Amino acid sequence: MNVSYFPGCTLRTKAKQLDVYARQCAEILGVTLCEIEDWQCCGGVFVSAKDEIASKLSGVRALIAAREAQQPLVTVCSACHNVIKQTNHAMQTDADFAAKVNAYMAQEKNPPAAYNGETAVYHYLEQTYDLEHVKKIDLNADGGSWIKAGMRRIHGITYVLEKLRETIRTRTKGDFKELVRQAAEMEESHADRGSRSIYPVQLDGGKGTAAP
Repeated sequence: MNVSYFPGCTLRTKAKQLDVYARQCAEILGVTLCEIEDWQCCGGVFVSAKDEIASKLSGVRALIAAREAQQPLVTVCSACHNVIKQTNHAMQTDADFAAKVNAYMAQEKNPPAAYNGETAVYHYLEQTYDLEHVKKIDLNADGGSWIKAGMRRIHGITYVLEKLRETIRTRTKGDFKELVRQAAEMEESHADRGSRSIYPVQLDGGKGTAAP
C-alpha cells in the first residue's frame, strides 16, 4: 500500500531517527511512505484567524499533491498532523476560506484544480496500525507541550518522560554518567556494523540492549 508522506521540518533536523524508524516499520507492515516532492514547512501552528491564508498554503499544496496521487496523506509529526488536518477541515467546511485559498492557488505557474478537502489525512499511527487492537501506546518525549498534543489527537496514549530527561531531573550524577556510558557503547557497536542509531538504555542495573 502506498500513501503520500509529509515528513515535516523536525523529522529533517532534530528527529531524523524518527523518520528512519517510521519508514522501516511501515515497510515491514506493507506500507510505503511516498514522500511528497518539494514540500514546505506546515507552519508549525494552525492560526485560527480566518483572514490568515498564506501560512496555510503549504499544507494545502501537500493535500493537493496527495489528491493527485490518489493517496491519503500521512504525517508522523503531531504538530504537522494538527495543522494539516485542521487546514483540510477548513477547506471542507468554510466556503469563504476555501475560495480565498483557491484564488491564491490559481495564481501559481501550473495551477491545480480547485481543492475542497478531498484528501483523507491520517497520523502515522492511525494509518499504519489497527488502534482498536493496540493495548497501550507510550509517548516517549522530552516534555515539550507540542509533542504532548499528540495525546489529544489519539485516545489512550500514556506520556513517558524520555530516559535522558528523567535522569537529569530525578537521578544522581552517577546515574547520568552511566546512561551516557551505555549510549556510547551502543553507538560504537552500531558504528562497527555500519549503522548509527540511538536506542533505549537501562539504568536499574541493566546493561542496555540494542535492537538488532
